[in-house]
Amino acid sequence: MTRSVIHLAPSVGRPSFGLGPPPLNLARYQAVMGLNSGIYSADRQTELDWASANSGCPREQLSGFRQFGPGNVVFSPAMSRALWSAERCDLVHQHGTWTLQGLYASIWARRYRRPLVLAPHGSFTDWALAKSRFRKRLAWRLYQRWNLMCASAVHAVSRSEILETRRLGYKGPIAYIPNGISAEWIDNLADGDRFRAEFRIPAAARILLFLSRVSPKKGLGLLIDALERIDEIPVNWCLVIAGPDEFGYEAVIRSRVAASKIADRVHFVGGLFGQLKRDAFQAADIFVLPSYSEGAPFVVLEALGAGLPVITTKGSPWSRLVTEKCGWWVDIDAASMKSALVSAFGSDTTRLREMGERGRGLVRGEFAWEGLARRSLDLYNWLWGIGGVPSFVDRGVC
Repeated sequence: MTRSVIHLAPSVGRPSFGLGPPPLNLARYQAVMGLNSGIYSADRQTELDWASANSGCPREQLSGFRQFGPGNVVFSPAMSRALWSAERCDLVHQHGTWTLQGLYASIWARRYRRPLVLAPHGSFTDWALAKSRFRKRLAWRLYQRWNLMCASAVHAVSRSEILETRRLGYKGPIAYIPNGISAEWIDNLADGDRFRAEFRIPAAARILLFLSRVSPKKGLGLLIDALERIDEIPVNWCLVIAGPDEFGYEAVIRSRVAASKIADRVHFVGGLFGQLKRDAFQAADIFVLPSYSEGAPFVVLEALGAGLPVITTKGSPWSRLVTEKCGWWVDIDAASMKSALVSAFGSDTTRLREMGERGRGLVRGEFAWEGLARRSLDLYNWLWGIGGVPSFVDRGVC
């Protein structure tokens, strides 16, 4: 008998940022393993077309439903009706929290008495809980606490997320299944010169790349402060800031840069998607993510998979950058970031290349989506009562 799984996500298209790849890749590889695995999201059809083309997930596995109101609510009567009538579905895997999708999933799980797996994807960090605090307190009382407690298991993408989930009172099983990277991304024949030509970046320039949402959470102000503290940045280095604007914060950063001594070293290139995004990583020498808080940032995997050494903060659960000698993992302050930047700028191309290759080997060996999809299937089989407890599951106290 073929088992059926529905992945719920607010979006898997370009507006999804790092939340789209996990459901897309899990659904893709679960189907290869014999599951009838599909995705319900609130994306328009054009975004689903884009998601399929850029992830390799077959288009027929993706279903989009019209939503009303703000995108961070996911009020979609059509989606709720489709889910609640999915009596042949054997398990729902919910990606993200604080939207009405959690309510839809909980009602489905109670109606059919079947497993619900909930993946917070960083939404239970202190930083995330503090953002829109009033709205989240209301949502917690109305449906989010019930949604969490209805979960048959929680899917944590980092070790720290296990602790964050326990802190909210969840006592059930928690499976550690990190985010992954595809072989297509790692082996992509990207063209760094094409990226440089597109944005008029000199061929001789060495690139420090920031690629993420341009948002207060991402620490761009801290990065600019750290760069300004360096007495003399090597003349051939520049900073490329890539990513879509959020909350109008790009204007704040542009103003900050314009008033700084590094104004002529910074290039703003906007949001990058598809092959142009991969070309940006190919053109870069170092990747930097100075975030105040992250769950399990997908973009770090992308950078490592592209062979780049990474600089990030301890707001991101990436201590292995140090232990695997493929980057810098620093305290969340300008002085620590400055120290890492000075070390990176002072490294010759051979050292940076060796660090990048170690990072590429790490993600190829331990973070391939095929293996992570196999983990998810082991989790599902246990929840269905046809397999033993996987070694990566913390069973809690239930």
